[in-house]
Amino acid sequence: MYHLFGVNGNGPYFVAGAVTVSAGLVTDGEQDYTDPNGGATDSISPNGSSVALISGTAGTGQLEIKLNTADTNLGNNGVITIRANQVTASHAYISEFDDTASATGSLDLQTTPAAMNAGWAFVVSGIDATSDENPIGVGGILNVSGSSINLGTSVYDVNGPNAVEQKQGFTASAISAPDKFGRVTISLTPGATQNTDFKQFGLSGYLVNANRMYLVEDLNDAMQGTMGGYALGQGANTGTFTAGNVAGQQYAFATIGADSIGIATIGGALGMGSGSGNPASGVIGINDLTNTSVSPINNGGNSGGTWTVDSTGRVTFSNIVNQYTSPLGFQLYLDGNGNALVLGVDDFEVCGSIAFLQQGDGPNAGSYALSAQGFAAPDQSGGLPPWSGVGPVTLDSNLNWTGYTDYTFPGTLTPSAQLSATTGNPNGIFHITGLDVNNSGSDGWGYYPVNGNKVVSFEIDGNQLGILIIESPTPQ
Repeated sequence: MYHLFGVNGNGPYFVAGAVTVSAGLVTDGEQDYTDPNGGATDSISPNGSSVALISGTAGTGQLEIKLNTADTNLGNNGVITIRANQVTASHAYISEFDDTASATGSLDLQTTPAAMNAGWAFVVSGIDATSDENPIGVGGILNVSGSSINLGTSVYDVNGPNAVEQKQGFTASAISAPDKFGRVTISLTPGATQNTDFKQFGLSGYLVNANRMYLVEDLNDAMQGTMGGYALGQGANTGTFTAGNVAGQQYAFATIGADSIGIATIGGALGMGSGSGNPASGVIGINDLTNTSVSPINNGGNSGGTWTVDSTGRVTFSNIVNQYTSPLGFQLYLDGNGNALVLGVDDFEVCGSIAFLQQGDGPNAGSYALSAQGFAAPDQSGGLPPWSGVGPVTLDSNLNWTGYTDYTFPGTLTPSAQLSATTGNPNGIFHITGLDVNNSGSDGWGYYPVNGNKVVSFEIDGNQLGILIIESPTPQ
């Protein structure tokens, strides 16, 4: 199973699909994509598709993957080229490596369940179908039982162009059984809403396993938006969440969204502090190239940021103070297994992302796979050119990085682009050279450890916008 989220020549771009590989040959496959010009479900043809090891060793090396969709709206004459950096034999980070899109995602071994049951947390975000292409994000919990969704125990939140609405219900829903590629279709009709452009929407979902699915809004729905995102299966944790069993947890994330200025990177760590009133904890940052702010949550206990949780695993963060905005709000949707989804729910920013439970101080020396994407400084027309890349990096005993990425920038593909970084404080800022075509020096990035083998980060200077993740197969 694979997914790619990024930007193509039409705007926001989301892809999810599954491909069958046997003895190094692509034998079958299916994918869905969407961008502002439309979307489609395409078959993957063995003719013109391939998987090749280009460096390293099988299981931990770098791959080039070509997928022939026969859809001339994609790739080069329908062929999407992907570079992959393997974390393990069953998991890799990927980046589109052709001159039609800058996008990153993952490639994962599928173990598709026979049926979808229990609760599924979901988040999708992107733009609506109006000429203004307004940012929109939707998240919630779907209580799925086989081929039906229980409306009474399913809930959504939406941050749209007209209003933020929280803890709302659906009036109608439908879900299909998985096909042979683990693809399901989901139709959701929101209840009464102030967001006139938020209508019935349809999602194509590709199941990785019983705990994870990638989503693309590409069906012929009433909303006609351009959205993509994630779903996490809660399994036996469905309906069991309480303040007592989540207090003290903190989730790190880094994502590309939008604020009142325009495209923005948003990230940090959302924490559920213990104590009277359930104080929020952690740190939140926003970078839109006009303003950059990284603020501790409840610094000194004075901001008033709080959290609540209901039994579905839906956590509401309120009154999160930032240095240059009105108070922010976030929804966190927990799966109970160390992963969560986050949705911005305030009138300043919109974001949707996956988040990870922080369980340590971060990695040590060792080998890691890196995935990064973002937007360069404005070009002569005022646009923000998108970039993306994946590759291997090595951390030394001082947590300084060396490595490279296969780097995509509009009009330029750079294999093995050199990368280096210095880390002064493993819980603070580090500086990267090699991810910014407009800056031969180093850029400043925030550092948010997940555990001994994973870090998420977003760029916190005014040079460009970027997010990244590094991961190793085992804690270093």
